[in-house]
Amino acid sequence: MRDFFDKYRVECEEFNRGPIHIPKIDPKNGIPGGNVILMFINERPGRVGPGRSDRISFENPDPTAYRFKRLFETLSIDRKNIFITNVCIYYPLRADYHDVPPSAAEFNFSMEILNDQIKRVNPRIIVPMGNSALRALKKLFPESSLRKFSLKNNIGTSINDAIPYIVFPLYHTSNRAAITRREKDQERDWGLLKKIIDSEK
Repeated sequence: MRDFFDKYRVECEEFNRGPIHIPKIDPKNGIPGGNVILMFINERPGRVGPGRSDRISFENPDPTAYRFKRLFETLSIDRKNIFITNVCIYYPLRADYHDVPPSAAEFNFSMEILNDQIKRVNPRIIVPMGNSALRALKKLFPESSLRKFSLKNNIGTSINDAIPYIVFPLYHTSNRAAITRREKDQERDWGLLKKIIDSEK
């Protein structure tokens, strides 16, 4: 595991041309090579939660993590069966940096790393959280009907054609996303995810 992230660190620092921060995997969650049923993909780590805890975890002290944890607990799945990552796994370490979505260059650079993680983790279900993660999977699996999927029009639908995984896109759990997709509706979305998980057990 450590070697696998050290490899990413070297690649990310070379691309960024400077120091970066890559939060570690939460040790309470699953690992590549384990029995991972569910792989969550977010956009990129933030400085407030993962930046302080040095963990990609829904136990971080920020509103996005609080909402994620509350919704996750409705799934009734062991944490050793989940893996959480990001499209872009790092943020730059520089004084003027503020939390922003990955640039086009960062996004394109991150595709090989994300694809490598998916292959190592080999989950049964992939859950892209929000449009950035959904766009990443569309890029990785261009032959799938994911290319036509939009959160606004197709939320609640699973995709498994031309992909060796089930993909079930969800809205992100950030405050901003909650304005677009109310928590009550998100609870219903996660309820549909639970049915898929139960069918895979």
